[in-house]
Amino acid sequence: MSMHQNDRFDRIGDISTDGRVDKAMGSQSFNFSGIDEEKSELYEKLSEGKVTLQTSDGLDVEFLVDFNAKVKERQESQQSQPTYHDELPTTSTSSEPAPLVEHYVPEEERREYGVSHMKFSSEEEKRQAQIKSLYDMTAETEKMRAKNKSAADEKARAKREKLNALRRRKGLPEIRTPSPEPEPEEPEVNLEEIPLPIEKPLRERERKPEREWDRGKGRYNTWIQKQRDERDEEFAPPSFYYQ
Repeated sequence: MSMHQNDRFDRIGDISTDGRVDKAMGSQSFNFSGIDEEKSELYEKLSEGKVTLQTSDGLDVEFLVDFNAKVKERQESQQSQPTYHDELPTTSTSSEPAPLVEHYVPEEERREYGVSHMKFSSEEEKRQAQIKSLYDMTAETEKMRAKNKSAADEKARAKREKLNALRRRKGLPEIRTPSPEPEPEEPEVNLEEIPLPIEKPLRERERKPEREWDRGKGRYNTWIQKQRDERDEEFAPPSFYYQ
């Protein structure tokens, strides 16, 4: 850096509040507008690289900010970032939302059932397959029950015929075949005949036990209401005050 440029920096840095520059050789008056022009010209030269500053250690000073480059970087970063509308999935407005299917999840809510309770999956396909498997097992159980009942009836009939043959040889009357017991009919229940629970009056439901520290407040409230009734309407608060 030349001596003339160093002298310019000294003059710029030593400006006092009254517009004067204190130097070792004396005091000389400067115009602020001229100083601003000199600073502007020097800044342009520094930004263009025509002039370089160095510290006392001989290192280059890099403190200038290229504002144009900053603005360009900000614009590029804004363009590269996706907007909120781009992130939203594109769905047609005409499509109706799918119905919400709620199922009991054993891991979230604990319930107590019997040993025959079966836990279903939360996935719809697996759930339907498990339900179908449960219905198939139920039908198979009913078939096995009917088969076992038929085998028991056949065994009882063979035993009864064997006893009747023995009784005929001894001249005893035969054992009659028992008639099948009719299944008990379930009586029809008329829901209208079922008595409803007796509802208590509203006053009894709202009645609360009087606490010890509330005793005597009823008379005080009665006196307040009496004073309100005797008060002139001109001095009464607005009606919304009591709402």
